[in-house]
Amino acid sequence: ERCGHLLSVYDLVPVISYLYLCGKCRYCQTSYGSGNFIAELLTGCVFVLCGLQILPGIKLLMFFVLASCLILISLIDFHVQIIPDYLVLIIALCGIAFSILYLPGGLTEGLKGSVAAFIVMLTIFILSRGGMGGGDVKLGTVLGLWLGFEHTIMFLLLAFMMGGFISCLLLMSGVKGRQDAVPFGPFLCAGALISVLYARPLAAYYWSLF
Repeated sequence: ERCGHLLSVYDLVPVISYLYLCGKCRYCQTSYGSGNFIAELLTGCVFVLCGLQILPGIKLLMFFVLASCLILISLIDFHVQIIPDYLVLIIALCGIAFSILYLPGGLTEGLKGSVAAFIVMLTIFILSRGGMGGGDVKLGTVLGLWLGFEHTIMFLLLAFMMGGFISCLLLMSGVKGRQDAVPFGPFLCAGALISVLYARPLAAYYWSLF
């Protein structure tokens, strides 16, 4: 990084290059930090999960794009509390295409999910008085395009449940104080990925309990 040396192909093999080089530049020994390794490992694991659920084709490629954007958003929001608009735009454009091609009910169903997410997120944004950022509202809104109305409700429930649970753990452990901000973007991303991949079996399991 610091030396400006052009990296070769074998320096850029995900996960393997990082482990082989012990997280350092081959040429100047500058540490890359653990962020690259976490991003590469997490992306690989999520891609495998997508491949286990979806047959190879356009749909799987769209899921890879969604997963990549969500992982990037999670890491960026975790570190600097910002959700980049260009990543939200990519998710929105792919979400429109996905809803037209694959959602029962087409774009209409995707828009229902988007509107439902927008209403819920905007309400919380207003009531929280700054506790939730505008980026969270935009992210939740565009993710609704991928899910439709019913699965958007599940996605939001999962995100808020995970966010509440982990926030409580952070407070109880002393890692975070009452005045410290806990970015909500990673929970939205995790809830969306779980819902996109497993909404049907989760819904079937839930109703089987009754």
